[in-house]
Amino acid sequence: MSELLQFDGQDSLGALWVSEQDVSVDNSSPLVLNAFEWIKTNTLGIDAECYKEWKVYK
Repeated sequence: MSELLQFDGQDSLGALWVSEQDVSVDNSSPLVLNAFEWIKTNTLGIDAECYKEWKVYK
């Protein structure tokens, strides 16, 4: 098995575990919000959504 390399810009660098109380539309992506909804309801909608005005915050 080959060793996985770490590199600058890798998605998981700086990842944090957060509670649902710490997540809001102001600090999380729609994907994160949908994941919490799925955890609570055990259902996942099949509707596609387009986020034309979504901004990435750092």
